[in-house]
Amino acid sequence: MWRAKVITKRIPIDIVESVLMCMNPKDAVRLSTTCKEWRVAALRFDPTMSKTPWLFTVADDSCILQNIIDENMSFKIRIPGFLLGRNFINDSSYGWLVLKSKQNGIISLLNPFSRAQFDLPALGHPVPVFLHMSSPPTKPDCVILLVDVENLYVWRPGDTSWNMEKNMDIKYYMSTISLQGQFYAIAYPYYHLMTFQVLPLRVKKLNVPPPMDICDMLMYDVFLVESCGEIRLVCIRIPHLDRVGHDIFMLRHDICDKHHVILFRLDLKNETWIKIESLGDQTLFLKNNNQAMSISTLDAKCY
Repeated sequence: MWRAKVITKRIPIDIVESVLMCMNPKDAVRLSTTCKEWRVAALRFDPTMSKTPWLFTVADDSCILQNIIDENMSFKIRIPGFLLGRNFINDSSYGWLVLKSKQNGIISLLNPFSRAQFDLPALGHPVPVFLHMSSPPTKPDCVILLVDVENLYVWRPGDTSWNMEKNMDIKYYMSTISLQGQFYAIAYPYYHLMTFQVLPLRVKKLNVPPPMDICDMLMYDVFLVESCGEIRLVCIRIPHLDRVGHDIFMLRHDICDKHHVILFRLDLKNETWIKIESLGDQTLFLKNNNQAMSISTLDAKCY
């Protein structure tokens, strides 16, 4: 019997989407690497691809990632050397864990979903502290910043060593963010707004006065955050944050009590902070190292 041989070159995207919705998150990430079209589908349907943070916990000698939106979604991950005490988690950014070796201080980046790992160039002791990552390390425009007492260390994809900028007061920078190729930070203790770029290094103190009297500012924790292409400043008293993890807090769009949470939007043209009364449709997630992220309430499911 003769049978026609038909080679299917393309799987309909609706079938791919149905499969993604039913898959384990880790396997869904691997599936998304098949081709560009499948990756686009994964961005819409795979929860690990969204900006919503995941909680990291350790239970029964296992490392667990817990979805903060869906309490029924969690899975175990493997972190080399973590349970044995050889590595510890120094920070996290854009879905990547920042690991530091206790033995030699080498910093590496681990994606717990795809298992991709980047070992960054070694540095001497004491090893600087992780400051900021501008974008995922898989992107060519990624810039990673480390800082020690007075020096700034810069790494970009393809670099075989760290570029060091000496004699900086960056140790006083808090809540660093990046926007359109520029870095912004609040400089303690006078709460100046600083902007800088790297390679070559250019640092500038913007002529933007603090939004409140400095003595009042000291009563608040401050967070810079990029939200919808704008720079915002969140001033908040810690007891009024909703804790959703060991070092992650959630500021919902409906709890902005004017006495405890004060929001500002940067008007760079007029060099001033403008007070705002609402986050709009955004939800902020704040970390205890003065870092923050903003996502829509639709994505965060905080209605």
